[in-house]
Amino acid sequence: MFSILGDFEAYRKTCEEKYGVTPNYEWALDFYGGRTDEEMLGFSKIFFSNGMLDPWSGGSPTTFLSEDLVKIFIIL
Repeated sequence: MFSILGDFEAYRKTCEEKYGVTPNYEWALDFYGGRTDEEMLGFSKIFFSNGMLDPWSGGSPTTFLSEDLVKIFIIL
């Protein structure tokens, strides 16, 4: 599992010792879905704007899905 801090195990251990909780990096995908473009077909009226410098672009569709899920790629 990738951690934005680089070492998930060390971060997990610190969270458990200091706060008594275990970080769950999969929570948003488990709760909202969106792991694949096909999972997003049930969504509607969403505008995804991605750019080459956008760190969140990895969570957006990679292909055209429908008229209600507009994907725009911004090139700077």
